[in-house]
Amino acid sequence: MRVDSVELEVTYNSFGEPTLEAVINKKYKASSPSGISVGSFESKSISPEISIRNFKRIKKYLLGKFTQEEFDGVLKRYINALGGSATTALSLSFFHANFKLRSNKFPNFLGNVLGGGKHCFGVGKQRIQEILVMPTSKDLRKSIEISSEIWLRVRNELIKKKALLGLNPEFAWVHKLNDRQALRLAKDVAESYNAKLGIDVAATHFYRRGIYVYNARKLKRKEQIDYIEAIASRFELFYIEDPLEENDFKGFAELNSRLSHVLICGDDLISSNPARFERALNERSVSAVIIKPNQVGTVSDCVRIIDLAKKNKIIPVVSHRSKETVCDAVAELSLLAPIAKFSIAGIDIEKRNHLLRLWRNAKRPEIYDVEEIRNLKRCS
Repeated sequence: MRVDSVELEVTYNSFGEPTLEAVINKKYKASSPSGISVGSFESKSISPEISIRNFKRIKKYLLGKFTQEEFDGVLKRYINALGGSATTALSLSFFHANFKLRSNKFPNFLGNVLGGGKHCFGVGKQRIQEILVMPTSKDLRKSIEISSEIWLRVRNELIKKKALLGLNPEFAWVHKLNDRQALRLAKDVAESYNAKLGIDVAATHFYRRGIYVYNARKLKRKEQIDYIEAIASRFELFYIEDPLEENDFKGFAELNSRLSHVLICGDDLISSNPARFERALNERSVSAVIIKPNQVGTVSDCVRIIDLAKKNKIIPVVSHRSKETVCDAVAELSLLAPIAKFSIAGIDIEKRNHLLRLWRNAKRPEIYDVEEIRNLKRCS
């Protein structure tokens, strides 16, 4: 594709914080989100003002004819000067400009209904960061509807229990229940819709000097592994993200072996970094991997992981961030994966709506159902 013009401008995310938006050929826009719980191995961002000043110096190298990899190669050469937010916005903008719907396969949705941990700023007793649901419908619109109905039903159940406190930044309900009570509520509601249950433990963020610090309990590594295995069985979990801290490849591998019927997903463990993903592959640490463009700074690196994951029967999961922007490019990227982890309400609904618009224009569209996703996954 030929880039005749490229601009980088300040825009604002769902927290009202400044981030960056790129515009290619005066038409194709994309912006960079960011996270509240950030892994140690993510690409580093710098202030928007410094990014824009440095961008003006190297802008001429981004004009001309490029493939995605060539364009991203220039961005990676200057990533220290531009910062991860700038390269993410620019790379996504190029991807969006080139996007064409090439497949009739659409991702299934994973959505957050009950929030805890770092996303709730110390409010509530839930230490697990996200309790998630995945509908089993084979129709995209129906999947969106079921997600919304579960989300609203969970709210109503919390009101009945006088346990509702509000919403977190990902539009998951914040409440007074502990982890097990929250999992029980979510399981009961999900089962009534034949939906699957998952969790994002985000264990790095309550790991202190070799100990996992829950509200009233402290677990050593082996105890944490046993605990995760127990709740996976008790609540029939389909998906578990970051059950251990971000450097424990061997612990992930042990859980992946024990829970061969569950998707054990690495987010902070891998941070969309190809080198860390290759290590996870070699150690058989995961059966699923989170893909977040701003973690690594370019679409090309994300696509590299997605392709490598599929080749090795690992499930790629394209995910939002907590501090979001309206950006269709991330929804378009999710079409390369069997699972899209997007919030059920709030600013993220635009990603679901964009996929719904594409669904309506696709020929004989199909959604990845739960059994198909299970069959895609390799045995640990």
